[in-house]
Amino acid sequence: MLEAFVDALWKHKDDDRGWILIWDAMYLSDGNRLVESEATWCGTTVEAVEAVKQIAASTPLKEIYIGAGLRGKKHGKSRRGGSKDVSGVCGLWVEIDIKGPAHSGKNYPPDEKAAQDILNASGLKPTIVLNSGHGLQAWWLFTDCLYFDSAKERDEFQRLESQWQKTLAAHAEELGGWAVDPTSDLARVLRVPGTVNHKIQELPVQVQLVGDEGDRYVDVSDFEDRLVPYEESTESTFMVGGNHGGPITIDENANPMVEKLEALKTASRKFKLSWDRKRTDFHDQSASSYCMSMSFFAAEAGWVDQEIVDLLISWRRKENESLKLDRPEWYCDYTVEYSTIPKARRLVARSISLEELTSEETQKDSPDEIRKAISNFFQAEIGALIQHGEENSRWSLEMVDDRNIELGTSEQIWKIDHCRGRLSEKDIELPETLKKVQWIQIVKRMQKHIKRLENPEAGDRMVTIREWVDDYLQSTPAVYSSTSEEGWQPAISHRCPFIRHDQGEHGFVYLHASHFREWLEQHHKEKVELSALHDMLRLYKFERKNVRVDPLTKSYWRYSLATFSFIDSMGVRDEGLDHAY
Repeated sequence: MLEAFVDALWKHKDDDRGWILIWDAMYLSDGNRLVESEATWCGTTVEAVEAVKQIAASTPLKEIYIGAGLRGKKHGKSRRGGSKDVSGVCGLWVEIDIKGPAHSGKNYPPDEKAAQDILNASGLKPTIVLNSGHGLQAWWLFTDCLYFDSAKERDEFQRLESQWQKTLAAHAEELGGWAVDPTSDLARVLRVPGTVNHKIQELPVQVQLVGDEGDRYVDVSDFEDRLVPYEESTESTFMVGGNHGGPITIDENANPMVEKLEALKTASRKFKLSWDRKRTDFHDQSASSYCMSMSFFAAEAGWVDQEIVDLLISWRRKENESLKLDRPEWYCDYTVEYSTIPKARRLVARSISLEELTSEETQKDSPDEIRKAISNFFQAEIGALIQHGEENSRWSLEMVDDRNIELGTSEQIWKIDHCRGRLSEKDIELPETLKKVQWIQIVKRMQKHIKRLENPEAGDRMVTIREWVDDYLQSTPAVYSSTSEEGWQPAISHRCPFIRHDQGEHGFVYLHASHFREWLEQHHKEKVELSALHDMLRLYKFERKNVRVDPLTKSYWRYSLATFSFIDSMGVRDEGLDHAY
């Protein structure tokens, strides 16, 4: 089942082109808060299948997913890349949640039959359907991989995928007033058959294939005739410079108002240079780059959408560029990420917010005002800046949609390059021109106005980690081993601690952080983020070490037996006692 699924998705992938993402994650018992995740990058379907098997065998409680799109490059163990990093796809997809304990917030389809009726209404039978345990995931696979040779090609497919899901959502509404959540981002990960869904941890369910593999589709043209009619946006989500919504007319003979154009050319030297196509500071000299620049200045000056559309059409006609008359979404569609005018308005909102957050003269000083400015700056709805613990704190951004973005330690939060990487993992990009001093001012504003302290009773973490390790090794005795790998095998297989006296002057004791964290939650009722636990272990001079006993490789933390006197009293298991587990 697993092999057939992965092979169906990516058997036409070129081995040397693109990376298959296998993403595993572990959540707390509420099924929402992510405490551990890791990316595995695979060049072939064989590697992908093996990765899924190893993850499932090593940690039964982990959720396992596969990327809907190939990535052009690896992004390390902690990142899975964003939509802009996707280099190819194998088809279209949709995820239909079914109403129940796992999905109760909306009017989702009541059962599997209703979800299947939505798929049937599309008129094109999916190639593969999975029952994820709490819904259906469907794939319409192409006869060959579709690779993107440009950002434009990727954006065009993104629009097709989005419109295909809107089509299914329209069928769902018509059939029963049911909801289908959008999952069209190209960086989406979906579940893998044969693995287990632990969204409700007391009721784990297996992810299964439904029915036999269906037909494949030659190309995207098979879907275009079945899409719901494209609807132009009539309302803006950003209100910068007045009301700029309303229907848009695309007229090849359009021209901007002469008075407004001349006034803006006089007021802004950069706008005039963009209009004259003489920006020597642009690395990208494409027409799209100039259109974005002019849209920014026009939006900043208070022009409405139609006026900016007319401006862009006039300029493209003047420069003998394609007018894009058949692509109104390129000009102005607030449901499409790449659309020029909405993107320009987001940049204006960000520019205004940056000024508000970094200027000493700003009048905005209430938490709600700062939160709004922060959200406009990050171009994402921010709820709070969370400080985890009063000493040796870790920091994270809490989003309104319940996501949590880890920013790191009290030292790391001030480092713009570090935070840029953490935010980029969640598709939040900081401006390239943002200065270090500006980032420091933004952090100060967040700490002053929207900070929330959690777990202040954590106390001295060096004492805490010592007490925890002591208790852990007393209740989970380590396997004693000299040089024999057979002595480590049972411990590694079960992620339990073990001792090696053949290393260093005094030997080392090894422990597995994830197993330690699970033990803390069970025995001490302590819910500690895995990253925070890693920092506490580093604080007490633990060092990370990969341990391999074929075919297993696991990441352990070790410390010298000479470092801590309390180790002398800990429990120890005899070497090789596999039955003890």
